[in-house]
Amino acid sequence: MQIAQGDVVQALESFRTALTILDRLAKSDAGNSRWLRDLSVMDERIGDVQVAQGDLASALKSYTECRSIRERLAKSDTDNADWQRDLAAADLKIGDVQADTGDLTGAFASYRNGLATFQRLAASDSNVATWQRDVSVTLNKIGDVQTAQGDRAGALESYRAALIIAKQLAKSAPDNADWQRDLSVALNKVGDAEAAQGDVAGALADYSESLAIADQLAKSDPTNGGKQHDLAVSYQRIGNVHWAKGELPAALDAYKQCLTISERLAAANPGNAPWQRDLSVAYEKVGDVQAAQGNVSVAIASYQQSLAIRERLAKSDPTNAGWQHLSLAYNRLGDMHRAQNDLAAALTSYQASLAVIERLTTAAPRNPGWLRDLSITLNKIGDAQLAQNNVAAALDSFGKGLVAIEQAANIDPNNAGLQRDIAVSYGKLAAVHRAAGETDAALDALRQARAIIERMASLFPDNPAWKRDLAWIAARVAEDHVGDAEIASIAGRQRVHFRRQHVRALAPR
Repeated sequence: MQIAQGDVVQALESFRTALTILDRLAKSDAGNSRWLRDLSVMDERIGDVQVAQGDLASALKSYTECRSIRERLAKSDTDNADWQRDLAAADLKIGDVQADTGDLTGAFASYRNGLATFQRLAASDSNVATWQRDVSVTLNKIGDVQTAQGDRAGALESYRAALIIAKQLAKSAPDNADWQRDLSVALNKVGDAEAAQGDVAGALADYSESLAIADQLAKSDPTNGGKQHDLAVSYQRIGNVHWAKGELPAALDAYKQCLTISERLAAANPGNAPWQRDLSVAYEKVGDVQAAQGNVSVAIASYQQSLAIRERLAKSDPTNAGWQHLSLAYNRLGDMHRAQNDLAAALTSYQASLAVIERLTTAAPRNPGWLRDLSITLNKIGDAQLAQNNVAAALDSFGKGLVAIEQAANIDPNNAGLQRDIAVSYGKLAAVHRAAGETDAALDALRQARAIIERMASLFPDNPAWKRDLAWIAARVAEDHVGDAEIASIAGRQRVHFRRQHVRALAPR
């Protein structure tokens, strides 16, 4: 009741009182499994409240204590399906917190543990639909982690496995709105992975199928804000594909459909922070297309509307780091000022973004996502400084950006995307050294970038992005630094190799 009324502080106090009583009961009768399970449930509820408060460290501790009890129960009776499922549910709770705190390796391990348990249960009785759904949901979570780690192929495999189950469940119960929604979500996940790999046609097909389901669900329950929100998200994804294909009018139309729904939801629920944030994102998407169409002044207006919402959210809840991502809004506004060649205004926006993201990384120095945002912002500052011919300042900014992204990669060494970001930072340093006439330093930075991309290309030979990156680096070396015979020769051979490989890949079979 207290949670439903929004009083999470009082709810936490009540749960802790109950936990104390249950702990005393469990200790008085160590063999009483019912009390032990109730104790684990109370740990879980306390963790849920702590997550709602943004206290993820305490939530992780509560969920870990919950899991410890459930593991003991599950081992004591391996035939008790409820206890096995409880254990897997605790693994997912832990994984969620680990993912939210940037511990992707830990989250992946936790989700895999939960998946193994759910798969055993599903295999033991294929007629229990709930267990099948558990497998599908967990596969999607694993796919999310793989996406964050840069393992696009692995993510697509996980999402497709989840989609197979979601389709089976939706087909078996066409009137089950929850399962229809699960199917819509699964289609979006697969579409996201396909889009990330450049398969925009496949992504558009899946997004369109998801949109049809979301539209039907929204029409069947027009007062349900959640279903209206799902429809807005589907329009946004459709817009993303058209954007990727360069179909700007179609992208703008889809984004405006999303914006219309988001405005209605936000107006009806001014206290719903996630929906306010979604409205901010919708304005940003519209602004992106307007900027691409050359309507920079109109785009700035859209970005300013987005920024106003994000600033309001940050002020209303300064302890919630999620809203502090208004740094991204500052960066977008800075990009527009730079497009107008107003470098002073651009730097002002970028510096405002930097102030926000520095507070975040100071509070959570081991969050790789925030460290990456820090690196990106520093690179934007460096780009503007370089455009002002302030080479020394640009070198300092790019150097700090490199340090930040290397710290992120050290925390999450399996994240391929972060490795590419390091290579990009070296490319930035090469550019500023080139501007300063420091050819040797520029070549050294390009060598560093090339070594990273070569390593990633060997690890992911089917990912064309790495090959394109190598070709780009080769071009910079061969065209801009032909005086270095050793590198120029290798670079030239690499460019020819990748061009031939690209032609073979496109040749009809």
